[in-house]
Amino acid sequence: MLVRRPFTPKPRPDRAPMAWPGQQNFAPASRADGAGEACPKSPRLENPNLLKLARGKPCLLLSPICQGGTGTTVACHGAGVANGKGMGYKVSDFLTVWGCHSCNHYTDAYNGATKEQKQAVFEAGHRRQVIEWQRIVGDMSFTPRERAAAHWALLLLEPNPPPALDTREQAAMKGIAT
Repeated sequence: MLVRRPFTPKPRPDRAPMAWPGQQNFAPASRADGAGEACPKSPRLENPNLLKLARGKPCLLLSPICQGGTGTTVACHGAGVANGKGMGYKVSDFLTVWGCHSCNHYTDAYNGATKEQKQAVFEAGHRRQVIEWQRIVGDMSFTPRERAAAHWALLLLEPNPPPALDTREQAAMKGIAT
């Protein structure tokens, strides 16, 4: 009969034992080009209800390669470094625009346009998106959760926020992650 025994690694004389637990003296990370400390990322504000709101909506990016339609519409996150987007990092959800698959590809990876052209398409689309969120906040045909999500985005974008929501919508906003 086999007997189970816990795994214990054999000591290796060629390696010094780790000083654990205890105080470690690690040097802070710095940039490889010697330009000083790396800047920490700002926290990403997420709102899944705002992202779900894009389903079935028309494309607002309207890039030169736009296919239109509502079947592939998603909430496209900001284009370029100007919005803080980078490798392994997405901008906050209030910096999204409803866009079809082709427009999302245009702002993210399309090689036929310059960074400035992509940024211009995204900024024009985001202006249209803000107008659409303002319409949603005032339209009672949308659910309180959808109206609360649009209100959340507008609060983070505008210096003069829209009028306060009623009690049901305030309750819906409490479920929104920040």
